[in-house]
Amino acid sequence: MKVEKGSYGYRKVYKKRQGAMIFIFLVAILAQVIASKLVASQNFSRILIVMSILTVLPMANLASPFLATFRYQTP
Repeated sequence: MKVEKGSYGYRKVYKKRQGAMIFIFLVAILAQVIASKLVASQNFSRILIVMSILTVLPMANLASPFLATFRYQTP
């Protein structure tokens, strides 16, 4: 659903879309951390931990504007 910036309901759609993306990132990060604990190879476990740490960076890039606009609502 595409809503033009500045039109009625934009913030609501923006928050839903950003929230869904952040949730997907959280699931991916948790899956990588859990997989790193279940893997027998120590080298592969370290690679998965580094991957999960690097996955946090784009999620934080999405989460910061989401948290800044979280309290604002469409009247």
